[in-house]
Amino acid sequence: MQTAKFLSMRIYEYMAEGIDFKMHDFLPASNKKQAMKKVRSTIAKMGYQKPTSLNLVPVK
Repeated sequence: MQTAKFLSMRIYEYMAEGIDFKMHDFLPASNKKQAMKKVRSTIAKMGYQKPTSLNLVPVK
């Protein structure tokens, strides 16, 4: 059933930029709010507080 769960998710492309880091990746999430939360927690785990810019775009 893992496949069914994955199919219900959308793919989001994100770009985040801070003082000394840049990230560009894709991530599956149910909605934009969940995707934003995942990206922010990933950045926080890397030791950064907030990105200076964060763009999130659903991939069609």
